[in-house]
Amino acid sequence: MAKAPTAQAVQGNGRLVQAQARVAKAWYGAYAQDETLMQCTARTA
Repeated sequence: MAKAPTAQAVQGNGRLVQAQARVAKAWYGAYAQDETLMQCTARTA
């Protein structure tokens, strides 16, 4: 039988997910800014 995950393990996993979400948000934010910049440049060119 598989052991049910302990509260500590779940908490640790939640922290990992939060950290990954932060990284993804930061990366996406930079990418979105880049996209906007490219579109503006394309429009003015």
